Amino acid sequence: MFLQLVLGVAIALLLHREFKGRKLFRGAVLFPYMVPTIVAVFNFRWIFNATYGVFNYLIVTAGLVEEPIVFFGYEHAMTTAILLGVWRFTPFVVITVLARLQTIPPSLYEAAELDGAYKFAKFRYVTLPQLYNILVIVVLLRSVWMFKKFAPIYLLTGGGPGISTQILPIYAYIEAYQGLNFGYAAAIANVMFVIMMVAGFLYLQKFYKQGGTKNEA
Repeated sequence: MFLQLVLGVAIALLLHREFKGRKLFRGAVLFPYMVPTIVAVFNFRWIFNATYGVFNYLIVTAGLVEEPIVFFGYEHAMTTAILLGVWRFTPFVVITVLARLQTIPPSLYEAAELDGAYKFAKFRYVTLPQLYNILVIVVLLRSVWMFKKFAPIYLLTGGGPGISTQILPIYAYIEAYQGLNFGYAAAIANVMFVIMMVAGFLYLQKFYKQGGTKNEA
């Protein structure tokens, strides 16, 4: 989640600038978000395969490592799953933040320049405060969505090897349909439901608070 947020904001700031081919890059950055989950997962399984994966071939050929890395082994499986999530869902942060950047009044930056603010100061005292509300909403939404994600990791690793990528949704599924512990699986699902309800309440509270502030203004 942290990587998605940092990369998303950084890419949005770059795409907000004027440069040649900006429209093309704005369209290209949405590509991972539009790719079906099954396609993204099988591409990752092929690219990072220890035997015939393109990525391993490149890093071994370049001399960065002596032997292929087992990206789907116990030590690296969760890292690979996180990379898949970052690649797939960073575009959501990009388009959300970029939309907010385009609504920031240029007069705020002009006033900051008159006060002698440099680029970092303008980002810290103008851009970041203007992005605060939208970043809170993005964090809440992405936290809920990532918390209940099942298909990407299950298709990528099946929750293994061992329990290295066994997140709660996969754990509940395994307990229910492989262990036949339906009561225990239902308890896990209910706990997840309560957690998501709390996150949803925080999101709605923030949303309505933001709307009320605008109406008062």
